[in-house]
This record gives sequence, structure tokens and C-alpha cells, in this order.
Amino acid sequence: MARLPTRLLAAAVLVIVIAGCGSREDPVAVEPGTAAIEWAPCGTIECAPFRVPLDRAVTSFGFGKTIELRAYRQLSSAEGSRHLPLIIHPGGPGADVRAAVEGARTLLAPIIDDFDVYALSTRGAIDGTAFDCGNSLADLLIIDIDKAAAERFAADCKERSGELIGRIGTRDSVDDLEQFRRTLGFDKIRFLGWSYGATLGATWAMTYPRSIRAMVLDAPVDPREKWPTLMKQRADRARSLYVALLHDAAEAEPKLPRLTSREVGLAREYVLYEGGLDLLKTAIAQGGKKFAELAHLRLGVTPQGVNDGGIETQIGVHCSDESQSDALEAVRMAEPEPWVGFGATFDRICVQLGGSRRPLRDLTVDSSSDSVEVMVVSTSGDHVVTTEQSVSLAQSMRWKSVVIDGRRHLTVGFDAVATKKAMAFLAVGD
Repeated sequence: MARLPTRLLAAAVLVIVIAGCGSREDPVAVEPGTAAIEWAPCGTIECAPFRVPLDRAVTSFGFGKTIELRAYRQLSSAEGSRHLPLIIHPGGPGADVRAAVEGARTLLAPIIDDFDVYALSTRGAIDGTAFDCGNSLADLLIIDIDKAAAERFAADCKERSGELIGRIGTRDSVDDLEQFRRTLGFDKIRFLGWSYGATLGATWAMTYPRSIRAMVLDAPVDPREKWPTLMKQRADRARSLYVALLHDAAEAEPKLPRLTSREVGLAREYVLYEGGLDLLKTAIAQGGKKFAELAHLRLGVTPQGVNDGGIETQIGVHCSDESQSDALEAVRMAEPEPWVGFGATFDRICVQLGGSRRPLRDLTVDSSSDSVEVMVVSTSGDHVVTTEQSVSLAQSMRWKSVVIDGRRHLTVGFDAVATKKAMAFLAVGD
């Protein structure tokens, strides 16, 4: 699933650090062949390299090729803290997990005082073995009108990161989290995830339910759902929201400049992201130049005009999760002008990269997953993940569902009611 624009993630990432309650979890033996984590100071928190097998299907840990992730933690310094372990994931994929851990104490005080917060970076993220497709984003900006652009971009990915293709998906990341949990020495763990992080958490609960003490998932989708289905639902929501915004803008300013079809396509894509609604209103009023700025924000162009690396992580994970047939279906999906816009950018590249080793929708669900303590939180007016998508997941898994009234994406840490409900849920049990 697409993520928040990298530079717009800053505010969202800082609130992605709610914790779980209960007594300290019982330690278990560290996974054989796994080296202990050597924590070192990283500003206000601690960090450490964390190596995982590149491909667990063909190697055992300790043998064969490995890649590097980054682990982060911040232990509570509050007097009388129970030091309850919580793993968080701010989404993306590839969001700044370090920033999420750094922001926990400030944003969630005093609730967070009882918890030690941990996080593990996503496979392919720039703070580990990065999925690198070069420094230029020019091909992504024209991929809907230049049929060779996807081929050029994919060729760069293969040249720079060929061994990672198909090996940095969500199911691989879940196995990494299991390794991380065992290395930390906890029998069971609490987890809090946002957006893609919530989908990652759902996949973890479905795969390793006995490892989870409690879990809160803010705006997940069902990992078993076909991507083209999710994409269509997302595009429909974005399109209706865009039309409403355009109508409101026209009411306020009848002489708005006429937008090109590509600008309309970008607008529909951009309204999906945090902060996008306000920026889109401005773009509608100001026309083409402002839409070009939105394109750069969407694709992670820094103020210096260079690629910040986030878009490659998204592409690498998405293509590792998506079957070739689903990628082709997404690219061929009928859509009003523009024919594709920016919505199927990733899928066009996935077609060029080849099929996934472990498609996410082929996930086999453990029979005891419906007994895990999971709360799914969604928002009635979410413009990224529809309420129906999150609620359907909760119902199919017999997990608790909470719907917050509002028009925004993500609520835990942003909305007082959602945060209180999430914390109360995580506080249950030993």
C-alpha cells in the first residue's frame, strides 16, 4: 500500500508511539544463531544494527546471505516504571521508526512512562540495506505518459538492488519481527501499528498469534485482499473527495484555472495523504505550479531537489508483496482521464521486476489467530483506508473493532478518544 509522503510523515511519525500495559513479559531463550543486540546511544534513544537472513527459504540464520536492519529502543526512566515492552511500527513502508521512538515520551506522557518502546526498521529502508533505484525520480514523474519509463526505473532497481527484489515483503518483515522479539528475550509482545504498520501487525497476528500479548492496529487493510480490489476502493474514495473539494473551491472562487487531466490525476492521488487536503485546496486555487510541487512531495523530493530514498522502499515492498497477475490487473484497470495518473506507478514497475516469491494475499492464517487480543481502530471518513476495509478485517478475524467519527487517516495519538480506547485495551492483562 502507498505511504505518506516522506516529508509529510514527520508529524504522523511523532505520534506513532502508544504503549501496552501489563506486567513484564517472561523471557525466553534467544533464537539459535542470533547474536545479542549491542545497543549504543543515538541521541535521546538507543540503536543497534540487526541482521536478518536475506531469504529464509533457502538459508538458516547464521548461514548464507544476510541484510542489515536497524533496531531502536527507548527505556523508560520514570520512577516506578514497570518497563513493559512494546514494539511499534509507524507505517510507510519505510517510515522513520527512529523518529517514532524519539517522540514517544513527549507526545504520550505520562501514559508512556510504564513502557519501554522498541522498533525495527522495514526491509529496504535507507537506515539498513536499502532498496536503491538511483537518485533520479524523473521516470516516476512521467511514468503514466512514457511507456519506457517503468522499464528504465526497473532496470536501475535491478542493477543496484537486484538481490532484494522479491525479498523485502511484509511476510519477510513479520519473520524479522519474530526474530527481533526472540532476540529481545520476550515470550509475548505488545504491538502498535499505523497504516502499513497496522497491516504488518495484522499479518504478524495471523502468522504468529502465540507471540502476541495484545495489539492495536490503526487503519489496517486485510493482507489477504487482492491489491487491485484495494486500489479501486482507494481510488473511488479519493475521486469522490477530490470532486467535493473542487466543488467547494469553485464556489469560493468561480474563476479557477482549468486543470489538465494529469493534474487531476495527481490531485486524486495526493488527497490520500496526511496534510494533503489543505495543500490540495491551495493547489486547486493556484493551478499547475502548485500541482508540480505536490508531485515532488508525493515522490519524496527533498528541498534540495534530490530523492530522499523513501519511494524506493515503498516500491520494493509493494512489488515483493504483489503477484504478477495482480500487478498486471492493476495496470490494466479502467479509469477515467488520466488513463493511469500516479495511482498505478508502483504496479507498472512491479510488472517489470517480475513476480513475488511470497505474495501477501497468499498468507496462510494460523487457526488460533482469532483468539488474539487485537483492537482494530478506523475512522468514519478515512481517505486512505476506508472504514469498510478495516472493519471487514476485524469482523473476519473476530477482533474488536472501534470506529472513530471524523475525516482523517490515523487516529491513535491524534484523537483523544481513540488514544484512550487503545491504551485501555492494551492495559488489560498481566
